[in-house]
Amino acid sequence: EINMSHEEKQSPLRYEIKGHRVRALLTQDDSANLMGVTRRTWTRWETGQTKMPYYGWEYFKIVAQSNEVNEVITSDNDRSRLTQLYDDMTSGEQPDT
Repeated sequence: EINMSHEEKQSPLRYEIKGHRVRALLTQDDSANLMGVTRRTWTRWETGQTKMPYYGWEYFKIVAQSNEVNEVITSDNDRSRLTQLYDDMTSGEQPDT
């Protein structure tokens, strides 16, 4: 049995979720699909309306860093995806304090 401290089991902050997603070059739709949730659920996690479960956060960090994520972007939709990512990065949200 793995013994995890309380700190290791905490849900991520909203800016951590968004930061990992943007660094992995994923849209909210991509991330929701990878996690097996709706885009609405993903958006709620990313805006802090609801907490992402810590086990989901651990899973997403692994998936987002894997080489498989690089296969998500295809030449057919690169421009629109990059536009979505740019819009996400420049949305003006401030990190939680």
